[in-house]
Amino acid sequence: MPVQTERGDEVFVELEPDAMAGVDVGAVHPGVVPGPGSRQGRGEPGVVATEPGQHTPDPEGRELFDLETAPEPPDPGTPVPVRFLPAFDNLLLGHADRTRVISDADRKRVMPGAAMVLPTFLVDGFVHGSWSVKDGTLRLVPFRPLRPAERDAVAEEAERLLPFLGAANIAYG
Repeated sequence: MPVQTERGDEVFVELEPDAMAGVDVGAVHPGVVPGPGSRQGRGEPGVVATEPGQHTPDPEGRELFDLETAPEPPDPGTPVPVRFLPAFDNLLLGHADRTRVISDADRKRVMPGAAMVLPTFLVDGFVHGSWSVKDGTLRLVPFRPLRPAERDAVAEEAERLLPFLGAANIAYG
């Protein structure tokens, strides 16, 4: 398969995924390891170590590889806790396909240009708003209305974050 190097050179690599079986790449189940340049939307998919026969397609038809030692994914009904992410967090920057955690519309709000990436908070595993700290106040800006249970969960996680941020208050808007 042709692969583009970081310098832009194209090389041809011929590897069979089954020949790589048993090589530990630290993947998380299920995983796709994109090839060079994939963060910028260019390059070919990479090869990931896998046990023979552990290949499944994702909804877009890309091949996913499972590692024998990888933990099983949680039950789809498992609740996902609210989380606050700092500016420039790798969850938002380190993936070719960010739609697993942020919609394209929200991405434009979080990444407004001029090399800016705002701090965000996640509700049910997806970006739901941004946050900032000014004058001792943690200001939350939801991108859409929060249901009462979501608002309570966001407030609870925000309270836990206050001492770390050196803030004393929480405000919305």
